Amino acid sequence: MKKTIVLINPNPVKDREYVYVPLSLLACSSMIYQDYNVKIFAERTKKGDNKKEIFDFIETNKENILCVGVTVITGYQIRNALNIIDRVKEINNKITIVVGGYHPSILPEQTLEYKNIDIALLPVSGTYVMDVNEAVQAVKIIQPKIAIPMHYASIVGTRKDA
Repeated sequence: MKKTIVLINPNPVKDREYVYVPLSLLACSSMIYQDYNVKIFAERTKKGDNKKEIFDFIETNKENILCVGVTVITGYQIRNALNIIDRVKEINNKITIVVGGYHPSILPEQTLEYKNIDIALLPVSGTYVMDVNEAVQAVKIIQPKIAIPMHYASIVGTRKDA
């Protein structure tokens, strides 16, 4: 049986309903769907609060979930994401939490201060985000279980930056 990867895009604003297609999550899932079952929850694709649907799915499948990936931007969405992350860990503390997106890219130290984040995707190109020395310092300060470099060697930066 294939393991399941859950990808979540929490609602970025409070009390505003609009439909938005989660392109970043679709792009991620396109690379892994052959090896894993992928379930995407994007709160912006439905009107109202769909956290019950998220948590019911995780509760029902908690033994088969490899990880939960959460994308976040700074602002309301980070608080919303942290609440979701806490609930996932309450359901099954062994589920790995992976966080990426604008907030971890801009404020990696703040993101990884949070106890329930297991893996952080950290940008290290040095042009628009941290350079390699800043990334090393961030990892020393926040001591994540795993830090994965990203945003290097494509538009700016080199593989050496990672």
